[in-house]
Amino acid sequence: LQRVASLPRVACAVELGSSTGRVVAELARAADHVVGLDVSFASLLRARQLLDGRPLRYARRTSGRHYTFATIEPGDRAVPAVRRTLVCGDALDPPLLPGSAERVVALNVLDAVSNPMQLLRVMDQLCAEDGELVLASPFAWQSAVVEDTHRLGGSDPAADLADLLEHGRGLGSRYELVERD
Repeated sequence: LQRVASLPRVACAVELGSSTGRVVAELARAADHVVGLDVSFASLLRARQLLDGRPLRYARRTSGRHYTFATIEPGDRAVPAVRRTLVCGDALDPPLLPGSAERVVALNVLDAVSNPMQLLRVMDQLCAEDGELVLASPFAWQSAVVEDTHRLGGSDPAADLADLLEHGRGLGSRYELVERD
């Protein structure tokens, strides 16, 4: 996350799969405006609370059906409402304008959507000319989420993803890989 915040400043950044807003807050350090999109309205309500600088109390599972209450302190997560927009929507069909973001981020989302290639196309379409994509994935494919035919790269999905981005295979643009880990 610190690497994301140290990127050059952009006018607009978009995070697909923003959950409770931790990366939205980090992106705001290097963007004038950040859009966080998530399919879970409940997660976005929690994100708003934390991004407003208010602590979040929640039930944390300890084991089975047993819970204990815990609190997340917002710390330096607060981002003024005028610098952020939270949107409830599907990462595979976001209600956002093409080319509207200089930085498009999807962390741990690629293997959590039904069609990873469609997610990459969406990211490519959202990305402004000379913009950048920031991706991270454990490639932990689950059959209940991603059919075998939609998975990237067989035994080496990271290499397939790198090749796909560098050559623009199935995308509107080609991307230079700046960092790969």
